[in-house]
Amino acid sequence: GECRREGVRVCAADGQGLECDAVAGDPGVEQCNGLDDNCDGRADEPWPERGEPCATGVGACAVAGRQACDADGVALYCAAEPRLPGVEMCDGVDNDCDGPVDEAIDARRPELNCRRFEVCQAGACLALCGPDDREPDDHRAAGRPLELGVSDTLNFCDDTTDWVTFSAVQGRLYDVVTASLGERASPVLDIFDEQGAQLGAGGGALLGFRAPSTGPLWVRLQSLGEVEGSDTEYSVMVRAACDEDPWEDDDGADRRAVYHLPEGPQRRTLCTDDDWTSLYVRPDRLYTVRTHDLAGGADTFLELTHPGGAPFLDDDDGGDEPFASEVRFLAAEAAQYVIRVGSLGGRYGGDRAYTLTITEDECGEGLACPGRGGVACIDGRCVGDCSPDAFEDDDRSDVARSVVLGEPACGNFCDDRQDWRSIHLLAGRSYDVQTYRVAEGLDLQLTVDANFGLVNPIDGGADDPGEDLVAGFQASVTGDHRIAVDTKDGRSGSGRDYCLLVREACDDDAHEPDDHPAAARHVIPGDDLTEHHMCDEDWTVFFGERDQWYRIETLNLVGGADTVVDVYADYGATLLERADEGSPSPRATRLHFLAPSTGDFHVLVRDVNDAWGGDYGYSLLIRPILAPCDNEGDGAECGANAFCFDGECKLD
Repeated sequence: GECRREGVRVCAADGQGLECDAVAGDPGVEQCNGLDDNCDGRADEPWPERGEPCATGVGACAVAGRQACDADGVALYCAAEPRLPGVEMCDGVDNDCDGPVDEAIDARRPELNCRRFEVCQAGACLALCGPDDREPDDHRAAGRPLELGVSDTLNFCDDTTDWVTFSAVQGRLYDVVTASLGERASPVLDIFDEQGAQLGAGGGALLGFRAPSTGPLWVRLQSLGEVEGSDTEYSVMVRAACDEDPWEDDDGADRRAVYHLPEGPQRRTLCTDDDWTSLYVRPDRLYTVRTHDLAGGADTFLELTHPGGAPFLDDDDGGDEPFASEVRFLAAEAAQYVIRVGSLGGRYGGDRAYTLTITEDECGEGLACPGRGGVACIDGRCVGDCSPDAFEDDDRSDVARSVVLGEPACGNFCDDRQDWRSIHLLAGRSYDVQTYRVAEGLDLQLTVDANFGLVNPIDGGADDPGEDLVAGFQASVTGDHRIAVDTKDGRSGSGRDYCLLVREACDDDAHEPDDHPAAARHVIPGDDLTEHHMCDEDWTVFFGERDQWYRIETLNLVGGADTVVDVYADYGATLLERADEGSPSPRATRLHFLAPSTGDFHVLVRDVNDAWGGDYGYSLLIRPILAPCDNEGDGAECGANAFCFDGECKLD
């Protein structure tokens, strides 16, 4: 090493031989210099990597070299000079030598860039979107025609302007509507005539536009903010101007209308989308769902599904007229079905109308009447012998039978077609006169004889189809008033029952209409009370967990109300529990219910005497509890860390 010294051989001091007269140097501190500074026979041993391959720079700037000692002899460095950074381009290489690859392509070098509707992936420009089928359409002369009522899909992939054209008829009203399908799409439209004059502007939609002349019109669609590229898909449709029917918004399985049987036909419009409807069915009933009286070129199809399920029954042209649809089925159990009425070919518009009719029959093909003598299936009803009601003979005004305020008077049209009732009313007071529990298929009308001054016949006015209501009738004199109940079809026979109720005028509470399982209002079990007026029966539905106890209770009864509580499964078809009393409060009801399964349970609250009126009311409580109990203060039946209080187990 560095301790080595040179000399010459001389005679040894004892004269017996030769020796080197050089004296070795002192060891030093080892340095990185290729020398053995500490004189141990090894050079640069603290830096074993010296001379090994290395590289300097990143990406395209990297250059190979070898590890070498620095000028101070204390460290290694890579003896190589990196290249200068270049311009980033889509080639899978870090051209600008900053670490990321293909991350920021220089817009000043378009020949190195991907195109506007492409993305750089794995070193190659890949199409992120492509021009739509109508391109090129970025000027008016290139606009292609739209079929009236049919939606088409476009995008702003490689430009920010699209043009379409449609044929208009002078004086007619049109809707031009768009829908954003991509997250970055926001089309704005304008309408122009043949000469290029702007006729209207409407943002994303122009509704009720009246065509000034017959011939072609052009629609310009521009991307708001000049956004282009991927995720800019949108739809555009020109249709006959459309007023939404009363059942909108019903354009999805999660946003559907409800068809309450025996409700009559519904006139609907395939305005902008398909129509969705819920139907509650009962076991052992035949149902017919059909479209008819189609107009404006409507061509319907029908699909029936269970909620959240796939269609199990469908039809296209099985109706009684061209392009109409019809399905028939026998319900095996109580259930809710979802009905979709669609437009074949996706054609929509204000002139594409149809009527939806759903009927329920108790007999027919595949379903016979119960086996009792003298019963026949006529028009879907089992018709046979019947007995006149207790009010007969009551088919004239002069033999009207008296009824009691607030109490039901139930009768039938077994052997006649008109019934008369009489009731004593007080001058200046307001009353409601209503028919309810009307047999399916029976259509009635009411006439109130106010001291022999007839009120015009009433047909309708109640929440349920088939029922009639004279609301807020004010008695002008104190005395007997007569009420006529008529069948509209003039028929008599079995299965034509109804009830009549005269009550103090009753204002609907916030939960009405709720007098049918299909109209039941959802509540979340807890400590919140819901307030109700007993104008009629009230239905409520809650979601219960299997093996969970619930307290269902009426409270704060007013006006002589005396409640009964029923709990049902299967959309109100299967009775699980019934209670009349059970509460420490007079006439109130308390019921402890153990849910046998997880799902919806319907609660019916009614008056034990079927008495109703504006002064009758109550509060309803549905809440989960640990368990019911009988022995106040005793924790034995409630288990550890719990005690019995007010009929239920509570935790310590």
